[in-house]
Amino acid sequence: MPTVATTHKRIGFFGPFGTFTEQALQTQADLATAELVPFRSVPDVLDAVANGDVDAGFVPIENSIEGTVNFTQDALIFDYELLIQREVVLDIEHCLLARKGTTLADV
Repeated sequence: MPTVATTHKRIGFFGPFGTFTEQALQTQADLATAELVPFRSVPDVLDAVANGDVDAGFVPIENSIEGTVNFTQDALIFDYELLIQREVVLDIEHCLLARKGTTLADV
């Protein structure tokens, strides 16, 4: 998907800071320099964009655990008149760590 030039000053994202959503946002140079505003839920982000509290929102539509985030996609289709501006893919790796001597059955 082509990148759209932006002049956003405030970007709402599904937070808190340190989440994969923020990490994906930080890969976008034009967005990472804006004021980043974390929100507790996807609806909070979408509401903030719809109400003009932020200039744009950044939410997951797919993730490595759930696949398609149906709630986000349904909200964008049925509940909000917002347009998707770009797609950002962030490769995620999960690691299972344990102390020496721990068996899989112990986990």
